[in-house]
Amino acid sequence: MERKNFIGDLVGKIGEELNGILRANLYELSLKKEELLRLRNKKRELRRALKNCGIGDLRAKIYVKTLIKDILTEKLEKEMQSENKEEFRIIGIIVLIVAVIVIILIAVFFIFKKSIANGMDSFINDMTI
Repeated sequence: MERKNFIGDLVGKIGEELNGILRANLYELSLKKEELLRLRNKKRELRRALKNCGIGDLRAKIYVKTLIKDILTEKLEKEMQSENKEEFRIIGIIVLIVAVIVIILIAVFFIFKKSIANGMDSFINDMTI
């Protein structure tokens, strides 16, 4: 059941991404003329490939599969990077806590050592009197 929902969600997200690419208004992006032409041609190529891959055009199928793979790879990399940032943040907090504990233990050790030394001096003084 979960796997079916996962696949359905994945197909839905890929469809949304492809629609986003096709419906993006390139003129709002304030691009240079060369970049604008390049993206317009890519959109045209994607529309043609989506139309032709359903009728058995092997090149169109390869193009669409490659685009889907790129979308998934990009999304997965972004997700992993955000997870890694969270893990590094947690590790940083743990290291900070451990460092504070070590500093406290060192301080307690020196205080304890000093009190033992003072206690031994008074103990020795008591023994000699």
